[in-house]
Formats: sequence, C-alpha cells, structure tokens
Amino acid sequence: MTQIAPVLVRRGVNWETKKASFTFASMGLCLVSCQTIQSFQDVQLPAYAGVYFSECRHQDGAVRFSIGGQGPEQERLDAEWASRSNGDWSLASYSPFGQTLLQVSYQEVPASLAVKAKEATPLQNLTLDPDGFLRFDGQRIGIKADEVACLLEMKLPRAWLKKVIAQNQEPENLQIEVDDGERKIDLKLGKHGLKQEWVWMFDVRWSMYWGLRSEALRFELRHGPELILSSQSYPHLSARMIPVRDEK
Repeated sequence: MTQIAPVLVRRGVNWETKKASFTFASMGLCLVSCQTIQSFQDVQLPAYAGVYFSECRHQDGAVRFSIGGQGPEQERLDAEWASRSNGDWSLASYSPFGQTLLQVSYQEVPASLAVKAKEATPLQNLTLDPDGFLRFDGQRIGIKADEVACLLEMKLPRAWLKKVIAQNQEPENLQIEVDDGERKIDLKLGKHGLKQEWVWMFDVRWSMYWGLRSEALRFELRHGPELILSSQSYPHLSARMIPVRDEK
C-alpha cells in the first residue's frame, strides 16, 4: 500500500501552509531591511578644512551660553569646560563667589552622564541613552555625548570622516554626507576668504518611531566665532555659544 506523508494539522491550521507563508514573509522582510550597506569613502580634506576637526580630547576653555527662547525667556550662563585624553569631559558654571551653580560630567567608560544644578536650568534636563546619544527634556537628540567636547571647542568630530558616503566640491564650500546608522549628517565646510556668514554648518537627522518620523538639528559656526544651535522641531533647544577669552 502506498503511504501518504502525513501533513500536521492542529486546530484547523495546516502547518505546511503556515511554514511556507512564514518563509515568504521572512523573505519580504529581508527585502525591506537587508538593504545594501553604503560603502565609506576616504576624504582628502583641503588644507583650509583640516583645522575644523578635532579628536574631542585633551582640550579646555570657557564659553558663554544663551539657551532657549527670546529676551527674558533666554537663560545665560558662563561655564568652564575640560576634556581629557580618555574621552571624559566636564562643564561647570560658578557664581561670582566661587559657588558651583551647575556641573555636567561625562565618563566614557563605563558611559555615564551626571548633571548637578543648584538652580533650575535647561541643562539639568540632559540624560544619556545606553547607545551614547543624548536626550534633552526626555526627547532623543542626534548628538552623542562623546561629541560634546568637540562642539565646546567649536570643532567637528574627526570620527565622522570615517563614515563618509558622499562628497561634493562646490565653488563656495565642500559638502560631505555622513552615514552613522540611524542618523545622517549633511556637512558643509566653507572656504576661506569667501564672504559668507558661516565657517561650517551641519544638519543632523535621525529617525523616530521605527522610521515613521524624522527629526533634525542644525549647528552653524559663524564668524566671531559663535556656534548656533537651531531646530524647527524643538524650538526650546535653540542655543548660542561664544568662547570667553582669558582677559588677564
């Protein structure tokens, strides 16, 4: 007698059919998610652009912040900062009597961020995600904690140059596209001697809610120098920063 291979049926479900459906569904997901990875390019920076980048380590200085809003809504504070060779950095603001008003400390290994404030300040709302990205007032932003020291120095992270997928030389600037996984960075480096408001600028974009929504921040270094942070999505994130020179 010819034997017929059994087909497992349980509670009205044909498991052979279900297995085939699962296989096709998996193939469909792979077509969506298993996209070709962009290949990174070597960047030959023009001589003028090399000074725009930093390792984000072993530097120090003083800055003046203007954070959020306009006029009386805007908070101003002076702060001193320092970055160490191991990647740690700290920022502190003091009263005229030497009392610590604000202290922000980042430790790279193991990654942690501590914020202590004597009075209410927007910076006390900074927190750190496990993957190294910062949150402000509970909202994830597209800047990593280990990049902050570069921005305090008014420089760009040199690590970005290892993730370049496209570059374009324009008459007035060099355009660089950086692919850092879930975030994209569109960077423009201005040429020396040209009459434009900014030295360099970049837009950082990242996805939220499984790609259903996209957010962005813009950083712009103007002559002076003055670093400006702006966002249409998060107006309360707006900020300006200038270096404070040693007046001694």
